[in-house]
Amino acid sequence: MTRTLGDYKELGKHTQSLIKGSKLFELEGLGHMPQFEDYAAFDEVFEKVLAE
Repeated sequence: MTRTLGDYKELGKHTQSLIKGSKLFELEGLGHMPQFEDYAAFDEVFEKVLAE
């Protein structure tokens, strides 16, 4: 179960496919809490999204 629940790369793609019109921004090597794991990488993407 942990292996399935921890597979964020697949879970993200699957969830994005279920939400019409959504965009997926993957941050390599980060998990469920990217804003804590690597704030600079998260903030770069977050700022781009806000600017759209």
